Amino acid sequence: MPYVPRLYDELFQSLLARVVTQSKLTDVSPGSVLTHLLGTVAQEIELAEYRLEQIRDSFDFDNASGSDLDLRIQDLPLAQIWRKEASKASGEVMRLTLVRLETSPDELEIPAGLIYKRSDNEDVSYIQTATVFVDMTVAPSGGPWVVDATHEYPDPNNPLVAGIRVLSTAAGTIGNASKDIIDLSPVGAPDEIVASTNVFPCIGGTDGESDAALKARARNYLGALSRITSAALMYIAKTFSSTDGTTFKHVSVYEPVEVKGYTELLVDPGSANLSTGATLAQNYSKSSAKTIYSWPYDSDPPPYFTHEAPSVEDLTDDNVLLGGFWEGWAGPEDWESSLVYYPLSHPKVRQMFGIPDGEKFVLSIGERGILYLNTDYKIKWSDVSADTQIAVWGQSINFATYGHLLSIGSDENPVRVYIGALAEFQAIIEGDPSDPVAMPGYRPAGTRVRVVLPTTQFVTGGVSLDITYAVGADIEAAGPEVLNRVLYYAAELGPGDPLLVAELYSTIMAIDGIINVHVKKPLNDVWPIDARHSLRIDPDEIDLF
Repeated sequence: MPYVPRLYDELFQSLLARVVTQSKLTDVSPGSVLTHLLGTVAQEIELAEYRLEQIRDSFDFDNASGSDLDLRIQDLPLAQIWRKEASKASGEVMRLTLVRLETSPDELEIPAGLIYKRSDNEDVSYIQTATVFVDMTVAPSGGPWVVDATHEYPDPNNPLVAGIRVLSTAAGTIGNASKDIIDLSPVGAPDEIVASTNVFPCIGGTDGESDAALKARARNYLGALSRITSAALMYIAKTFSSTDGTTFKHVSVYEPVEVKGYTELLVDPGSANLSTGATLAQNYSKSSAKTIYSWPYDSDPPPYFTHEAPSVEDLTDDNVLLGGFWEGWAGPEDWESSLVYYPLSHPKVRQMFGIPDGEKFVLSIGERGILYLNTDYKIKWSDVSADTQIAVWGQSINFATYGHLLSIGSDENPVRVYIGALAEFQAIIEGDPSDPVAMPGYRPAGTRVRVVLPTTQFVTGGVSLDITYAVGADIEAAGPEVLNRVLYYAAELGPGDPLLVAELYSTIMAIDGIINVHVKKPLNDVWPIDARHSLRIDPDEIDLF
């Protein structure tokens, strides 16, 4: 029950009743010696009760603010929570215009560390966080990239990559940039870069954690002391900061009821787009020579394999290749052969090991980088009969084995793994027994907790606004402001949050010089498909009238 201090009248009556009941003193008339004594004792007890209330309130952070709140938060168990400092804006937002020169290499390196600047404020700069390699032989359309021809990179038609990731060098909201203003080509960049611009707003910069946000996170922290609850996952996600300064603006826990013991922790750094581009995830395959296993041909494979983690998706029979096959054919001069790999989904592999169609051969725990093979089907050396021959280049090829190799990822079906902030955070969730302080682990034993980005769901049909400007309003300045306010509003939507037409209307009406707005599209509120999706608006589908 809550602590309620007792007041003087209650204390005096209680003391008086006890004295009369337990002694022969009966002079309780006002002004008597007995009542004076009891009144003095009651006053002292009342002061003690008040001091106890003050002590209790000194630990209650709900009644504090500012530096007093910071001190009270530090009194929480283990003293592991404090106010978050200002964060830096970031995002996969930069798109470059590249030209192929006579001297251009086939693979152009755009190094990490390039500094981009804003045309509206050159004092604010943005640093490219990862090196990018561009194939200068093949144009995005698929044909050859001819000399003096220009193309945009990343390809605007590639749904996986929105832009090159940059990070503001200044913390705070000063680093938040509207669309199309980080448009000064980086100094010292390759000559092939002829133009650059941010095709999405670069946001996520904050001026430090507010009192309200700190109190909310403190409540999550108290619930997180068990380390395995939803509150614990929410707290650690809101508190996390990666080595490059990335923090998560939106956090949500999703537990699909149809999958037992499985939880997705959806995190979003607050970007205007949610692509899984080169700086948040990367591909690897057999040609990358990163993960290839071998074992004696006359023995069973190991019970499990490990691979780079965390993978964006669980691995399938298409991602895992079995090697150790020699293909032989009659060449122009002599019998020729080569060592080949086939995915476990290949019909000849399934035929060789008696795996029925539709039966899964692999069980993947992608976030931990663990791959199990179906023990019902043993991969063993065996001779191959003539009916398992296949045709390549019109020749009949013998299918034979001499041992076994396993490759994670193929060129046709590469494995995509998170890197950077998401990989760091997944490692904290999994924990490390050798470093229990920094990585205590937040995954309950026997369950799965997977850190993922929300899936981008663009508003179908975009946004169409009919705007009425005030007489004398600067329409040229108001138009881009409307565009960016719409994109900022969408970027504030977390996983599962709806786009409300009324809120969109209020966002536009807050701009100076606008006296009315009619939202023509969308006509009604827009809801994401499910709690895994975050709504975003394609800047090319915002129409202003």
